[in-house]
Amino acid sequence: MDPQIVDRIYECSFVPELWRGVLGELAHIAEARAGFLFISDGAIHDWASATDIGTEALQPMVERGWVAGSERFRRFLATNHSGFLSDSDIYTAEEM
Repeated sequence: MDPQIVDRIYECSFVPELWRGVLGELAHIAEARAGFLFISDGAIHDWASATDIGTEALQPMVERGWVAGSERFRRFLATNHSGFLSDSDIYTAEEM
């Protein structure tokens, strides 16, 4: 991974407003249409989207508790991992 991206990710921990640009850059690298980041300690949830369209699509789901109440989110929290995780970290190959 590009060291500059890693530096920008660390910078986001001090300036969360920068996540949008970093997520957009990561989505571009992955050839994805959007990028999202959810942060939670189990009680407080925060999130960011790389695009306005992503924000508009997810905002109602976040506000209504659908994301925090989902099986996927519960599995991510159950790992008790500080850092990035992907679906392959919480689902078996058979489940995926």
